[in-house]
Amino acid sequence: MVRPGDVMRLEVTLDKLIDHAGKGTGTVFVDEQVACTAELTFAIGD
Repeated sequence: MVRPGDVMRLEVTLDKLIDHAGKGTGTVFVDEQVACTAELTFAIGD
């Protein structure tokens, strides 16, 4: 559980980048324990 005042460390990996869009994965750590993971999809505008 993440509580106010905790220090979170976010690690993100870019898995795929094509033109102006990409996919990646992210992991949030609190006290060296995994607090959350996510799959990310994004677009980059001009």
